[in-house]
Amino acid sequence: MPARTHTSDLLSRDLKRLGFAFVGSTICYSLMQAVGMVNDHTTDCFRHRELALPDTPPILSTSQATGWRSAIMTNHGA
Repeated sequence: MPARTHTSDLLSRDLKRLGFAFVGSTICYSLMQAVGMVNDHTTDCFRHRELALPDTPPILSTSQATGWRSAIMTNHGA
């Protein structure tokens, strides 16, 4: 599993620009994992399949997240 992604780099950069401190890319990626923005379960894990079911809220895989804002918009329908 990656410790950071392009999306977490963008989130970190934007938060730093807004004045936040101690928000590196790795910390942002950990947050993204904790809140369900990415599905890091391996494809043979039962949770990966459960999270991919159509009746569950959408969760982006690491490769699907192109930018943190679009990830948030996609997950919350805004």
